Amino acid sequence: MIISLDDSYMHSPHFHILPALWLLLMSCQMVSAQTDRRVLDEQTSFHVSGRVFGIDDEASKPYPLPNAHVRLVCLNDTDVATVAVTKGNGEFMQEMEVTSRRVKKDDVPRVRMMVTYVGYDTLQMDLKTEYLPMGRLFKKMMADMIRELGDEKARELNIDISKIDDNDESIGKAWQVDVDSIVLRCRPMTTEEVQIVGELTRMYVSGDTTVFNVDAFEMPRGTVLLNLVRRLPGLKYENGLLTYRDSVISEIRLNGESFFAHDMRIALENIENADLKQFRVYKTRDDTLNVKEPEHLVADMVTKTPVNRVEVAKPEVGTSTVRNTYHLAAEGLQWKSGGKGEWNASVRLDDLPSIHSKKYGWNEVGGSYNRRFGKTSVRFRPNYRYIDSRSTEETLNSYTMPDYEQYDLSSRGGKSYSNDISQNISLNGNLKNNSVSWNFSSDYGYYDSRSHSHDESASYSGNPFADGGGTMLTGAALDSISLNRSSRDSQNKMHQQTLNLGGSVSYRFKGNSTFMYPSLQLRVNIKDSHSYTTSTMRQHTDYLQYTDSVWSYHRRSIMPTESEHLDVSASYEFSLGKNRMNHTLSFGYRFGHDNEDGDVVYYDLQHDLQQLDSLSNSSHNQTDEHNMSIDYRFYGKKLLLYLDASLAPTRSTYSFNRRDGISADTTLHAILPHAQLQLTYKLSEHYNVSTSYSFNTHLPPISEVVRPVSNDDPLHIQQSNPDLKKPVFHRINLSFTLGNYWSMNSQYAFNRNSVNNRTTYDTKTGATISRPENINGNWSLSTGVRYHTGFRHANLSINALHGYSHNVNYLQTSHDATSGKGVANIHNITLIPQFVLYTKHYDLTLDANYNYEWSRNDYLQSTDDLHSYNLGGKFNYWLGDRFTLSSDLDIAGRAGNKMYGGNKTDIIWNMGVELKVLRNYRGLIKLQWQDILRERRNYSSSITSTGRYERRTSGNPHYVLLTFQYKFYKMKE
Repeated sequence: MIISLDDSYMHSPHFHILPALWLLLMSCQMVSAQTDRRVLDEQTSFHVSGRVFGIDDEASKPYPLPNAHVRLVCLNDTDVATVAVTKGNGEFMQEMEVTSRRVKKDDVPRVRMMVTYVGYDTLQMDLKTEYLPMGRLFKKMMADMIRELGDEKARELNIDISKIDDNDESIGKAWQVDVDSIVLRCRPMTTEEVQIVGELTRMYVSGDTTVFNVDAFEMPRGTVLLNLVRRLPGLKYENGLLTYRDSVISEIRLNGESFFAHDMRIALENIENADLKQFRVYKTRDDTLNVKEPEHLVADMVTKTPVNRVEVAKPEVGTSTVRNTYHLAAEGLQWKSGGKGEWNASVRLDDLPSIHSKKYGWNEVGGSYNRRFGKTSVRFRPNYRYIDSRSTEETLNSYTMPDYEQYDLSSRGGKSYSNDISQNISLNGNLKNNSVSWNFSSDYGYYDSRSHSHDESASYSGNPFADGGGTMLTGAALDSISLNRSSRDSQNKMHQQTLNLGGSVSYRFKGNSTFMYPSLQLRVNIKDSHSYTTSTMRQHTDYLQYTDSVWSYHRRSIMPTESEHLDVSASYEFSLGKNRMNHTLSFGYRFGHDNEDGDVVYYDLQHDLQQLDSLSNSSHNQTDEHNMSIDYRFYGKKLLLYLDASLAPTRSTYSFNRRDGISADTTLHAILPHAQLQLTYKLSEHYNVSTSYSFNTHLPPISEVVRPVSNDDPLHIQQSNPDLKKPVFHRINLSFTLGNYWSMNSQYAFNRNSVNNRTTYDTKTGATISRPENINGNWSLSTGVRYHTGFRHANLSINALHGYSHNVNYLQTSHDATSGKGVANIHNITLIPQFVLYTKHYDLTLDANYNYEWSRNDYLQSTDDLHSYNLGGKFNYWLGDRFTLSSDLDIAGRAGNKMYGGNKTDIIWNMGVELKVLRNYRGLIKLQWQDILRERRNYSSSITSTGRYERRTSGNPHYVLLTFQYKFYKMKE
């Protein structure tokens, strides 16, 4: 082949073809160097080309359709999708790249194509690529260019392709899809007649991707993704966490690209459903969040038209019926495709009533910036937060003793202020044709807080509430069971600064036919933290069983603490062979160093700030660990095997020095083994079984091995135990996925050498003396069954959980009794059904939560069971596109509580109204009425292995909030 170009051609309108010819020749040279392999850097490239024509009754022959959309999705790897737009002559040519491991050895890349043009039929078909010599592809491309130039110009340029051998493989091979000519028939659209030819499928599964067609879920104008998610079967968004079939979704993307990966709330609350075509859920290894799992779940918003930019600005202002309360918020963001940059900034100034606090002021300013410069990406995330809180709470704890049951009743009222500043800077990029990748990150945090609290507490040798949860006992009845009564006033100040630096470098070698894709990774992490805490405390205790016994103090303490952490690790990973089965083996080494120094100095404020040497102390704790690991992964067509094992020689040193001369120190040496095994077998596309086993151990808390007897609180004396053994933990898990609807998970765990406090109660002083001990016999078993299904306009999900734990504990006994062991068997049953019903104009969510908890033990004749339930409903009704009415109702009931008022049923009713105003409905007026009936009590309770715990908080959740919001929103092609 001879191609010659004279100087005049450089000034011709066809000179733009030269770069394409040069790029093609370079590609041929690159492919020729890899004639025995299908991929370059683990990527398989292929080309899809063709022409799109239209035809109608008035045209005698087909005519080109410019700007027709050709959407291409690789069926081997649904992450690979693109849209091509036809030229003026109807031609299109699109290059795609698919990860090599997605294409099996005896398979070829398969492509699904959909061609759309307004007013014409939509064509959808599956294509199969052809694996052909590069000579044939090159000859075809040259022929297309000659056809565009014309034969005369080609002869003038002396372009001769007649001698090219179609089967020549000397310069490599390539994948090619030649669609040839596509003809779409015109379908004129009129407003006089609408013909429905089929209903859009709501949901389908394509390979490893679940696809929801957004238009199949009719939504009123202006609704956002968050409104849609509650209608999609299997999806749930609660407490800032998005899940699909109970698996956590790590991030939400836009057309396959990262979209504010650090905060999915931005997508949920701003992207409008009218712009979306599909919402997809799939697993991927593409990591934008440093997710540790090899594969993690992501969601992808697919727009109806190509999007290159998203811009949103949303100011909001509100006020409530509670005096001196306000709500101010503003958010702005911009996103550009192709890694060209994204930023967001938000301001929140809130001083609204809270469910758990009488006052809760939240002021926050934050944002993020992310941009790619060449092969380097930069991310910056600053944040400032100020919180002002006022709260009160009551708690009740019971402790089972062989001869009686002890109750501790306490109440607390306090206020706190805190300032929190944090910022993160991260850089990452690639070098040397992507064979070297690197990352650097820096995290800085500053925390400052002040708090004031007043506590009242008392201990009783019986239940202080009459009639099992009635009113409080009084007079002689209460005095007969009273043990002690305390009051405490405290003030605390804390300042803390933390700096965390991390970096990694990864190098991918060329490899060979036996060891493919070997890579070496080095990582370093350094963390340094400084804190300074001051406390002032006044306490008074009356020992009621001895009327003349009183203990009181007024102290101030200063506690500076410094800690540092160093982590250096290296790993070498490679794949074995290049057959259909993927074997990956890696070796790793990690050195970890932790060091902490602390000081505590006490001053007696009752005696002219005299230093209390008997309480003041300093401590030093250092741990060095050398971890050597081996990791093996096997990816088969139906089988996944993961095995990880490591040994960690560890040395831990602890020293303690009190100002009065008391000191203690020790050093522990141990080789700590760890192991993990996971096996997953895929019976079919939607049926699989998975089992895993993990084993690990660690050193006992070293301070509890040699710490001297504490004497800062005579009511709670803590001793040490030099004979503590290493705790050992075992866990076995078994799970099933049965089709699209059922899943089950069961877990069994047992421990050896658990650390448990043996506590005795001194009837003469009213003090408890605790000493850590090893204890065996603890194990637990939990099972969960989940069912999800979707109907035409409804979704149903049911989660049923059962937990059983066999707990062996040392019982708290009186000083003159023998300390023995007790066994408690605790059961917990939870049932969580949810039903969602929706149409275009309304959606209704009904959910419930029933919890039954009971305990049977060998040291009490009977115990009270705990029952709690919640019945809830949420209703949204859209009257046209402008007016929305919402309401939610929650009925919460409890039984078995012993605290006063703990068994009352609450009915919590909230209501809201929204009105869209101004142009394009961008203005929004919201009126929210919270806790209309004023019945929220905020009770919580649980059963422990030696008693129970109950808590009640007092807030101020009743208010009416009026808010105005305006939203600037643009999606640009």
